[in-house]
Amino acid sequence: MQIKVKFFRRYFKNRKLKVFAVFFMIALLFSLLIKLTSSHVKSIDFEVKAVKLPQDKILLNDSLNTIRLTLKTTGFKFLKFYFNKPYLNINFSKLLKNEKQYLWIANQQKLEISRQFDAKISVEQIEIDTLKIAYSTNQVKKVPVKLDKHFVFIPGYDLVDKLKVTPDSIKIIGPHAMVDTINFVTSKLLTIKNIDSDVNAMIGLKNKKKHIVYSTLDVNVSGRVKKITEGELLVPINVNNVPKNLDIKIYPKYVPVVFNCTLEVFKLVTKEGFLVECDYNDIDLNRNYLKPVIKRKPAVVKSAKLGLDRVEYILIK
Repeated sequence: MQIKVKFFRRYFKNRKLKVFAVFFMIALLFSLLIKLTSSHVKSIDFEVKAVKLPQDKILLNDSLNTIRLTLKTTGFKFLKFYFNKPYLNINFSKLLKNEKQYLWIANQQKLEISRQFDAKISVEQIEIDTLKIAYSTNQVKKVPVKLDKHFVFIPGYDLVDKLKVTPDSIKIIGPHAMVDTINFVTSKLLTIKNIDSDVNAMIGLKNKKKHIVYSTLDVNVSGRVKKITEGELLVPINVNNVPKNLDIKIYPKYVPVVFNCTLEVFKLVTKEGFLVECDYNDIDLNRNYLKPVIKRKPAVVKSAKLGLDRVEYILIK
């Protein structure tokens, strides 16, 4: 009997605790709901974020501070300022400035600030009259982009044209002394292997200088790739700069030219499209040969080389 009494006492005691806990949670939620739906006035610090700052201007690190605003709105609206770091956009194209500072004047900017908030958030007070933002003027310079690449083509394939880098030049912005020393920028290494189709890739730019800003951080690299075939033609050799009172005989008179081009234009390549020359002024009495050089090749030819690197000559007076 005593055991039963103890059991019922413990049962009712635990039940009372549970009921109390439920009512306590309901009261707490109800109180929280009232706070979230009712209006409050609070002061919050906002970080300054620069917008429409001219390219040749740079803000000094210690000049961008925070602006404290007193806002009036519901608790729900205030929650986002606690979960996400709040910031204010400052449009620098609309600010007054002198030789050293931009001047953000509160009574001129209140409407601009109010537009950055929900219609149900009221800006009650801006707790600063003027924000002075120090800046310096930078040099802006346009420089070419150099591509650093490592391409490996499947045998029989190659680029038809030069690789296209877009943009092929960028603006660099920074202190005069540093910008003056930069004449080009280099891409990071672009490695592509087993190439048998057109190239189209994005690659970043190297920037090792802390205070230099690039107008873009990446470039696009593209190029047409086709199956390449090899051909060979016998091309006559011309000798330039021979004195009028001399005649020169060379052997051989024709040189094999080995060239590469795409299959679709192979039949368009003729010996008339090549110009191979030797220069009389290169004659050395200690040797009896001249070195021929390809001076011209058809535009459709990707590359060309000579089948021999020297020709013998005889001078006739």
